[in-house]
Amino acid sequence: KINAKNFFQILYSKKFEEYLFKFDLIHFHELWSLGIIIFAIKSQRLGVPYIFTFHGVLNRWSLKKNYYMKKIFLEIFSKYIFKVSHALHFLSKKELEEAENLSRYINQKSFILNNGIVINNLNLKKSFNQNNYLNLLFFGRIHPKKGIIDLIYAFRFIKRDNLNIKLKIVGPNSEHAKYVISKIQEFDLNDHISLHDPVYNHDEKTKIFQEADFFVLPSYDEADSVALKESISFGVPVIITDDCKFDDPEKLKIGFKINHNHEDIYKKIKKINFDKSTYMEMSNKCHKFAKNNFDLESIVNEYIELTKEIVSGVQYS
Repeated sequence: KINAKNFFQILYSKKFEEYLFKFDLIHFHELWSLGIIIFAIKSQRLGVPYIFTFHGVLNRWSLKKNYYMKKIFLEIFSKYIFKVSHALHFLSKKELEEAENLSRYINQKSFILNNGIVINNLNLKKSFNQNNYLNLLFFGRIHPKKGIIDLIYAFRFIKRDNLNIKLKIVGPNSEHAKYVISKIQEFDLNDHISLHDPVYNHDEKTKIFQEADFFVLPSYDEADSVALKESISFGVPVIITDDCKFDDPEKLKIGFKINHNHEDIYKKIKKINFDKSTYMEMSNKCHKFAKNNFDLESIVNEYIELTKEIVSGVQYS
């Protein structure tokens, strides 16, 4: 375990140097860690190139959490994070834009490459829900930033108006999940909202998405949601906020946009009224968009070419 006491001992360790010399490039996927900083400092001194992928930790929402500790961390180690790193990887243009004021080096050496997914869902024809209710799906971590509580408050209006709309929440247990359950019970929404254990098996995941009419993600902060992309690849249209940092689903005709106002969420969901032909057209657009933009194999090939360029000394802007 790395701490303030053994920081310099590890930093100047001969074994550590020998270990780092084995690599042509080091790719960091974490930031707020002394261990990562030790790797970065030593790599720089040995001439081993390294890059950072930030995964949204420099987003404004994320930086507000433990703000002063993160501010001090960035001020102390800014040189090794931004200045001498060989490249900075962001998952979307919006993620880059939120971070660019943190250092003048960000715009000088950044590149954008989004998350990819295995596109094996394109042959699945989304079945049109013949039930007399709208079936919404939240699939992912049950965390405060995901905005699930906003959905629950919106469902108070849905219950009040006796609308045939249901929400299935699928994700791992957490402290916030307990709070979500307490709110569902407080507002007597058990007939409208149900919680389910996480699903990782592809067949089970396929079944869940096949049963959903829309995937909903009222998030306050995302870097590049994989669950959102999986939904689109399954042909399930999306209902998302601008904070998901995704393209406008309404312009693409693959879903709808919402904000964080509970009543506005309710009004938007209430407006969703579609026939089979309209829905299937939207679903097919989802498949097509996923194939053209999310294919993991294409993104991996691009990543390989980028890393070759980084090792050879190409600077990004």
